[in-house]
Amino acid sequence: MEQRSVFANFREKNFKVCVRNVVCLLENQALKWSNRLLFTLWMCFILEEVSFFLRKGLNLVSSGTSICGVEDALLHTSLMPSMQPKPCIKSYKR
Repeated sequence: MEQRSVFANFREKNFKVCVRNVVCLLENQALKWSNRLLFTLWMCFILEEVSFFLRKGLNLVSSGTSICGVEDALLHTSLMPSMQPKPCIKSYKR
């Protein structure tokens, strides 16, 4: 009879250890999946930012007449205010 209770205790302890191991395994797996999910969301955010800036850059290049966008750059520089001094409205007499 006593032998049976020793085996029962042994089985119960093993069962508890087994359950604890399974719980730890599931927790680790959940942590891996949550880390993967966070990484995936972060990568989607980064790709969205990169695609936004690429679209913006491609729109600037495609608005010019050349493929490389030289005319577009010249157009933007011609729209900038002139750096040359403006002539005086009143003429000064010496």
